[in-house]
Amino acid sequence: MNENLSISIPIFIIHGNHDDPSGLEYLSNIDLMSTNNYVNYFGKVTNIEDIEVIPILFRKGRTKIALYGIGNMKDERLNMAFENKRIKFKRPLKDKDDWFNVLVLHQNKYKGMHLGVSRRNSITEGMIPKFFHLVVWAHEHESIPQVFECHENGVHFLQPGSTVATSLIQAESKTKHCFYLQVHKTAFKVQAIRLNNIRPFTFDHIELGKV
Repeated sequence: MNENLSISIPIFIIHGNHDDPSGLEYLSNIDLMSTNNYVNYFGKVTNIEDIEVIPILFRKGRTKIALYGIGNMKDERLNMAFENKRIKFKRPLKDKDDWFNVLVLHQNKYKGMHLGVSRRNSITEGMIPKFFHLVVWAHEHESIPQVFECHENGVHFLQPGSTVATSLIQAESKTKHCFYLQVHKTAFKVQAIRLNNIRPFTFDHIELGKV
């Protein structure tokens, strides 16, 4: 919105678990990028005892999008905040049901008792308020090209995964994607675009026979 800057494609970003705010000033390296107008940094939680999430509002024609963000924080702390209803999601006062609500989240996702981290140290899909139309779930490295719906709240989830292989796990060896989101009023469509020029990575199991 600054007339002194010429930006064709603005970038909106939350922090992850490798660039979370710290120190006396509670700053992230993304703060430096935002100060220099390279990105639009949102989703920083400054009061962990009473979390208030305020959306960025976009309007184009008859489509209105409310973009919410929660930057990475300790999973157990966020889990308890959801459980104790200490998170407030602010909604537009006017025609709030006409907005397409998107939540960008960077946390561990609960994948079952024997997969990944425990329920207390992760977030479940059922915790997300049902007024959200779409949740973009970051932090998980596996790229899942389909949007899936949670039967508990009717919220749709997209797990884009990492666009490059960053760790030696089986999930990283699968196909990588970026995604194109189209929104019209409260209807949406997600198109997965396969990435072909990524670092080659093969993951296999070798079972040694008993002697």
